Amino acid sequence: MEVERFASDSENVAVDDNEKPVVDEGAGDAATSHTERLRRKNKKYWRSNSKEGPVNATAVTPLPKYRSWKNSRRPRNGHGRGLPKKGGAGGKGVWGAPGSELLEEYVEDANDPNYDSEAVTNGDVEFKQIIVCETIVEIALDHKPSHCEMASFLISDLYGRVFSAKDIGIAFDRLLEKLPDLILDTPDAPVLLSNFIARPVKSLIRQIQLLLKEYLTSGDLAEAMRCVRELEVPHFHHELVYETVLLAVEAINSGVEDQLCSFLAELHRCVIVSPDQMDRGSQTFRLRR
Repeated sequence: MEVERFASDSENVAVDDNEKPVVDEGAGDAATSHTERLRRKNKKYWRSNSKEGPVNATAVTPLPKYRSWKNSRRPRNGHGRGLPKKGGAGGKGVWGAPGSELLEEYVEDANDPNYDSEAVTNGDVEFKQIIVCETIVEIALDHKPSHCEMASFLISDLYGRVFSAKDIGIAFDRLLEKLPDLILDTPDAPVLLSNFIARPVKSLIRQIQLLLKEYLTSGDLAEAMRCVRELEVPHFHHELVYETVLLAVEAINSGVEDQLCSFLAELHRCVIVSPDQMDRGSQTFRLRR
């Protein structure tokens, strides 16, 4: 009896000449009829459209050009040097090396309304002084109260050497503008920032009181005017008027009152204190009394 070969394409059968026939020894002569039975194999279609090419093709077809760099991890802008990302501190879920946030570019988008790159790179020293003062306070807010105290002393020591009153004022104005963002990291940022602002006020009041006591001791009116100019706080002259009036009211003898009245008259004559600051100082005295 002849063995039928199921090798038609419709039945997806392939013939393998190297395949050895399977013989059932226990079946005797009946097994010989099945010695040429073939194993069925899944039909493999030619993948002519695949990037690997046909299955039975001997030559290896090269990959398309775009396939060669599609999954490449090298930078595609041509500016990479093969260095690790973020100095070796990068990767998924990693913020970077400690302190790397201070070395980043100030602004990444030139269309941003807060674009300050030109002011930073063109040698604007005054602007950099403002940034230094702002950064000192911003870093101190994330630390302990003792560190805030140290930062306050640092700003006080740098005042007159590196920072001017205008630089410190602009720095605190910028911090007040960023207060909503600071609250996210430091919930007590409003209280801490108000303490920073109140500390220079207390220091300035102490300087005014020492100035008035020195004037009452020496009686040198010209020296007193020079010291007032050196304070460079025209927006705070109302506090000078308030302290002068308060000291005159609390004075025991009339000589002190005459000296202080001459002091206020000289301030008005030299236009060191504006009439508006004079009025504000008087109103402050009436409200506090």
